[in-house]
Amino acid sequence: MKTVIFDFNGTLFWDSPYHNEAFLEQVRLHSGDGAVPGAPRARHITVQDIREHIMGRTNDQIMRFIFGEGITDAEVDVLAREKEALYREICADKTCFAPGAEALFAALKDAGITFGIATSAPVENIDFYYAHMDMEKWFPRRNVVFADGTLRGKPAPDIFLKAMEVLGGSSESTAIFEDSAAGLMAAEASGAALVVAVDAGDLPPYASGRFPVITDFRQALPLLGL
Repeated sequence: MKTVIFDFNGTLFWDSPYHNEAFLEQVRLHSGDGAVPGAPRARHITVQDIREHIMGRTNDQIMRFIFGEGITDAEVDVLAREKEALYREICADKTCFAPGAEALFAALKDAGITFGIATSAPVENIDFYYAHMDMEKWFPRRNVVFADGTLRGKPAPDIFLKAMEVLGGSSESTAIFEDSAAGLMAAEASGAALVVAVDAGDLPPYASGRFPVITDFRQALPLLGL
């Protein structure tokens, strides 16, 4: 492999419970008797809904799933910012890389393999991670591709194809690490030579039997020939 691309949320940072908490809190704020009059109303969602219809997708897709297709672009923006602020508040003192991740980064660096991130997270969250984690040590900002509104959301492969372009790689020599069903579909659709499913305890059924599965990034070393 010449290039390795990592999803971030749920892959390099095992933060799915924090996102779940933020989504459920937002739904509580926008439903029932306590909802703001005239504001968009949230549908009831479960953690299973989050896993199947939300994780790995863009905030535009997510907010329209929760609040309905009829909300305006301006409402999408306000609601997405609200949810991400809730999320950052929840996990501000809980940020750390997934087990074995930094050992894998060091091995990739020693082997001269280019690696970066392709994430559906907005730029405000990227700034948050750089402020709270040892990101700069491993990932120059130029090697991070994020949801800037110009790319289709997963399961479309756009963000991975863009990351390959940014990193100077090709699908035939790229490995992708993902955790969500939508992300794994997008990784497959990109034509990547190797797709690895990362199991933080809530691996989607879609991954079963389709991809190598790791629970610690040190397990990826032999998969990458390191």
